[in-house]
Amino acid sequence: MTARYQYGNLTTRRRKKGPDVWQFRWMEDGKPKSVLIGTVKKYPTQADAERAVEHLRIKINAQNPQEQFHNVTVGGLIDRYVTDEMPRRVRKDTAGDLPPFFVPIIM
Repeated sequence: MTARYQYGNLTTRRRKKGPDVWQFRWMEDGKPKSVLIGTVKKYPTQADAERAVEHLRIKINAQNPQEQFHNVTVGGLIDRYVTDEMPRRVRKDTAGDLPPFFVPIIM
């Protein structure tokens, strides 16, 4: 079986109380997995939510050779570093705010 890039599925999910949330779903070892990304207030458009899950896509597809798949953005790599690789003490000290020179601004 050839390796395939998993894009996953991003949908909104209604809640009984509070605003709707974005849910990201994918398959891992033949089993469905899902995670709630955030509210529609935090990510008002699907494009915002897609950017928020990019680091998850990188993690999900880590064992597949990336050359044959799509390009990864610098922002996605930074998100993955902050959530998975950055030491907790540094993460706690910066409270999620990276210095402006660390995050590239593309116009």
